[in-house]
Amino acid sequence: IEQHVVGNLIDFDRFQAPKSDDAMKVLGMVGWAQKVKDPLWALDVLARLRQDDESWRLRLIGSDFPTTRLSPSENRFARAYRERAMQLDVLDAIEYTGFTRHLEQHVAGVGFGLSTSLREGFHVGAAEMAAAGAVPVVRNWPVYARYDAARQVFGDEWVVDTVPQAVDRILSLSSDVTTWRAASDEARTRIRTLMPRDD
Repeated sequence: IEQHVVGNLIDFDRFQAPKSDDAMKVLGMVGWAQKVKDPLWALDVLARLRQDDESWRLRLIGSDFPTTRLSPSENRFARAYRERAMQLDVLDAIEYTGFTRHLEQHVAGVGFGLSTSLREGFHVGAAEMAAAGAVPVVRNWPVYARYDAARQVFGDEWVVDTVPQAVDRILSLSSDVTTWRAASDEARTRIRTLMPRDD
């Protein structure tokens, strides 16, 4: 049987808005409210960063957890997320955008794009943030960690195995605006080599 596979496409022109210096201290996630996306991991990263600098923020882009029709496992996870998000170390630093058809407007203000998922096939949301110049911080997706899947997709430099490694990567690239902007430009350039163009 012959099969045709259509790869993920990104309209790079959509994500070319310039970034302000303020974006450097903003973490972002796209499509966050599922157990498999593990936003709790993102909260751990945020909390560690804010121990020394309370200006760090987390922007969660996409719909919240649904209030009905959740499986017991998803329901437990949603409750655990809400309890953690209400803790004082992160409470005032989380920004919820809700569902949007204008992703480019929201990722323009993100300095570091998080992929915190338990598993992914590729993670288009992370790639779109990179296309917008958000420096990627990609968790080594635990379900596929033994295959080093995240590194096979995105390369070693963008991938971390633990929360402390994620924090170290972020801090090393946000020591000054010039360093962060260089990493941002590198992300835009490199993601083009990984993705087919929508043209």
